[in-house]
Amino acid sequence: MKQFSRSRRRPSSVVVVASVVTACGLALSACQADPGDAPTVDDAEEAGEGRPDEPGSGDTDDEASAVPEELRTITVGVDRIPADLNPHLVGSRSMLTSTVADLTLPSAFTVGEDGRRTVLNSDLLESVDVRSGDEDAPTEVRYTLAHEAQWSDGTPISGSDFHYLWQQVTTMPGTTDNAGYADISDLTVSAGGNTVTVTFSRPQQDWRELFAHLLPSHIYGAEGRNFTTVLGTLPAASGGVYTVRQFDPGRGNLVLERNTRYWGTSPARTDRVVFSESGDLNTSTQMLRAGQFQMLTTRNGAVTAESVASVPGVGSTTVDLDTRMDLVPNVAAGRLESAEARRALLSTIDSDQVARLVTGDPDAVAPEGGTGAFQGHTDSDDAAEMLGATAADPLRIAADTLDDEAVEAARRVVDQLGAAGVPATVVTPTVSDLYSSFLPRGDVDAVVVWQDRERSRTDVRSTFACDEADRPLQSPSQQLPTESELSTEADGGGDNAASSQAPDSTIAEEAPSTTTEPDEGSPNARGSNVSGVCDAELEALLDDGTDEQVADYLSGQALSLPLIGDRVVVGRSAELAGPPGRIASWPVGERSGPFTTVAEWFRTVDSETLNDTDTTREADDE
Repeated sequence: MKQFSRSRRRPSSVVVVASVVTACGLALSACQADPGDAPTVDDAEEAGEGRPDEPGSGDTDDEASAVPEELRTITVGVDRIPADLNPHLVGSRSMLTSTVADLTLPSAFTVGEDGRRTVLNSDLLESVDVRSGDEDAPTEVRYTLAHEAQWSDGTPISGSDFHYLWQQVTTMPGTTDNAGYADISDLTVSAGGNTVTVTFSRPQQDWRELFAHLLPSHIYGAEGRNFTTVLGTLPAASGGVYTVRQFDPGRGNLVLERNTRYWGTSPARTDRVVFSESGDLNTSTQMLRAGQFQMLTTRNGAVTAESVASVPGVGSTTVDLDTRMDLVPNVAAGRLESAEARRALLSTIDSDQVARLVTGDPDAVAPEGGTGAFQGHTDSDDAAEMLGATAADPLRIAADTLDDEAVEAARRVVDQLGAAGVPATVVTPTVSDLYSSFLPRGDVDAVVVWQDRERSRTDVRSTFACDEADRPLQSPSQQLPTESELSTEADGGGDNAASSQAPDSTIAEEAPSTTTEPDEGSPNARGSNVSGVCDAELEALLDDGTDEQVADYLSGQALSLPLIGDRVVVGRSAELAGPPGRIASWPVGERSGPFTTVAEWFRTVDSETLNDTDTTREADDE
C-alpha cells in the first residue's frame, strides 16, 4: 500500500482515530462544527489580525503598520470580469475563474512543475493512501483530512465536501471533467468526516486531478442551491489563502482579501488583490503608466504587445494558455448527425480569418487544437444542399450571451456560411440553457465555446466518450426564435444582416428554469462532451486503442474546429514584486496564466526592484 503523507510534523495534541466507528461517523452532518456568523475582514483588522508584511510573521498592529496602506493592495487590469466563478462549469472557463478557484478553493493535489496536479496538498490532507491497484492507476484511494483544515466561516473541511463535488459533477448540466468522476463507483465518508475512501470502476491514471477546488457543501448542499449558479454571486466561504470580498461583474470589479482563517504554512503575501476591467488599450496602458495598475493582462491584438512594452518601467511578455475557442457541431441536431455533414460544415469555415477578425491581430492564426481536431478549409459547392439549411430554417450557431468574444466569433462564422450559400443565424442563449436544454434537444446546430487542451486519455474521454450520467433536462429560461422570426431575419438583408441581428435572436419569453422528467430514451442534459457524440467504435478505441488510433478516428468525425487561441499580453509595473527574475521567466499556469503566483506577489518601492523591472522590459522585448 502506497502512502503519500505531508512532511511537516503535526502538533502532539492532535490524534487521528480512524478505526473507531461512532455515532458521529453514522451521522456526519451532526458532527460538523456550527459555523455561526462568518468572520469579516473588518472584524479581523480591528482585532489586529491579517496584516503581516511577511509570510509567517505575527499579526500585531505594530507589524501591520510597518507596511504602508497604499502597498497593501495590488490592482490588476483585466479585459473582463467573468459572470460566474464556478471552475467546474464548461461555460465558466477563463483565466480569472481558474485563478480565483486556485486562491480560494482547496484541492487534494496542487499543480507541479509539469503542469499536472502531482503535489500533495499537505495543508488540506494528512495523508493519501493507495489501497488497491497501482500507484499510477489505483482502483481505491483513501484520503485523510488535516484536522486544522477549515472554511473561512470556521466549519471544518470534511468528506462531505468531496461527496458533494462528485455528486454535482456527475449529475448537473454543463460540468467539466466528467470522465474521471464518472469512474467513481463508490465514495464513503468515515471517522467523523475526516476520512474519504474512493473506489474506481477502472484503474484511474488521473486520480490526482480529482477533488480539485472543493466547495463548501455545508452551505451549498445543505441549502439545496443550484450548482450551475452557486458561484454567480459572492462566494459563501473560502478554503484558500484569499477570500472573495467583492464580486461585481456588472461594474467590472472583483476583490480578493486575505483569508484570516487560513491555517496553512504559506499565507498570502499581500492583504488585497483587486481585479478591475481595464477598458480599451489606451486607457489600460495609461493606468499602468500612472501606477493605478500594478499589472495588466489583455488579449493580444495588432499592437497590444508593442503598446504595453513601450510604457517606461514596465516589463512585458506574451503567454499562451491551454485554452482555445472551438466551433463544435451538435450531433443531436438531425442535419449534423453524420460525420459527412459535419465535415461539410467545418470545411466551409476559414478559421484563420475568424481568428484575425475577432482578435484584431493581422498575424493571428487558428491554433492547432486538441486531440482529433478538424483541420482543412475548402470551398464546398454542395455544403448548402448537404446541410439542408434554408432561409426559413437556417443553421443556428450558438454562443454564450455573456461572452462577447464568442458571440463575435459566431457572427463571423455565420458571415462565412452566408457567403458560401448556407443560410445561418446566431443565437445567444444563456450558457445554462445551452447545456440543460438547447444542445441536448438539438435546437442549435453548433456552438462556439472555450475548451481546454486534452492532456490525457481521461481528458479525451471527458470530451468525447458517451455520457451516461443522469443529467435531467431543464426547461429553458428563454426560448429560441421561431422559424417565422428567423425567416424574417433572412429576408431582411445579406450575410451581415444575419449576424448583426444575432444579439436579438434570443427572443426573451421569460420562463422559470424547471427540471423536466425525461421520457424513456430521451436525451440527458449535456456535460463536458459538448458535441454529444456517442459512438461505439470510438468507445472501444478510448478503452483499448492507442493515442494515435484515437486521434485518427476523431479527426474524421469532425467534432471540433479550433478558431482562436488564448494568447495574453502581460505588463508588470516596477513596483510589483513576486517570483525572482524577469516577468517572462515567471511561472505560467496552463489555465491561470501569469496569475498562478498571485499569492507570492507584493508591492515595493525598492530601487533595486525598479531597476531590475526596467531592465526586464528591454530583455523581454528582444
